[in-house]
Amino acid sequence: MNKQKRQNLFLITLVTVFLIIISTLIIFTLKKPTSPNNAQNNNGCIKGGCSGQLCVDEQAGESGISTCEWRDEYECYKYAVCERQKNGKCAFTPNTQFQQCLNKNLPALKKSIN
Repeated sequence: MNKQKRQNLFLITLVTVFLIIISTLIIFTLKKPTSPNNAQNNNGCIKGGCSGQLCVDEQAGESGISTCEWRDEYECYKYAVCERQKNGKCAFTPNTQFQQCLNKNLPALKKSIN
């Protein structure tokens, strides 16, 4: 293969790889993640925060931004449902799995409450 053909092949390969990377980035940027705990019936409430520990009102423009630290109890928020409460505010609705997880991950808090 002569030098010109190798250069052309290299450029075509480079452009193809570039287009694949850009397309992938666009797809993942535009696609909103969904989870069973944050279904469409949440009335504008969405999970936010670096660790998913916030429940915010997307319709009111509330920020779901937090610092990115980890606490063991943040693991439990995957079990709670982020939804609009009777008082009209967005908050997590606890369930049995959430409570059990908190009891396991917050033994010091449990002792101080009792």
